[in-house]
Amino acid sequence: ILGTNSAKVIFKVHAMDLAVDKQKNLYLIDSSNSAILRLRSGKNEYEVVVSNLSYPTAVFVDGNDFIYVVESYQSQVSKYDQAGQKIWSLTGNSFGSVDRTSWAPTHVFVDDAGAVYIAHRGGLVLRWLP
Repeated sequence: ILGTNSAKVIFKVHAMDLAVDKQKNLYLIDSSNSAILRLRSGKNEYEVVVSNLSYPTAVFVDGNDFIYVVESYQSQVSKYDQAGQKIWSLTGNSFGSVDRTSWAPTHVFVDDAGAVYIAHRGGLVLRWLP
């Protein structure tokens, strides 16, 4: 916030997006290294949680601490556990009503019931029930 002393730099990274889990850990997309970083609450160092991504642009952490990532170059949304292991991925082929050649997810949100909402560059919002 300009003009106040309340804002301070806590981490220097080319962050595309960020999310906070229920333990107040901060998750950042490090677009320079195509990775998801976790800065644990109260700590001054980060750890790589997910790496080797294909241009990640959005991250979300649900109430069960699963990490959801939108990868623009792969045009997919993936779910990871806290160890960085991929659980599943959604692509344009996952939705019969979406033209897979124009599939372009931009953001992801998961509600408390586990429904996955995906914002799509083409103006769509999709809901997937795993």
